Amino acid sequence: MADPARSLDRARETWQKHGRSEKWIQQRMTGQETRNKLTDYWKEHDIKEGEEYAILTNIIHQEWTGVDVKAHKTMKGLKTQNLRDHMSEAELILTSHLAGVVGQLSGMAMQGLPRWRNCPRARSPRAWRLPA
Repeated sequence: MADPARSLDRARETWQKHGRSEKWIQQRMTGQETRNKLTDYWKEHDIKEGEEYAILTNIIHQEWTGVDVKAHKTMKGLKTQNLRDHMSEAELILTSHLAGVVGQLSGMAMQGLPRWRNCPRARSPRAWRLPA
């Protein structure tokens, strides 16, 4: 198993080499911690890694960007790179904030979540839009 502290140090060094500010690096690390908490919550509630994580991530992403993750990567000219590593500070803040909010709201609404797997409309992001 990899040492998490060494992984974080390597990531920090890579971001510094790419000219990222300390503020950006801290926001990126905070966002990763928030994302980890959210995916831990999903895992605890039997959300399957892979496709189901991707579906939920796209839903969250589309709510604030108006585009899915794939389209956002295309807009930034990315192919295999991590989208978050190429976000501005503002984008990182929004991503982290929304992941935190979703994690908190999930605790309130988790009873209805398993039903989305059986709903044909669940694959459509519009089915998950919050009321205005």
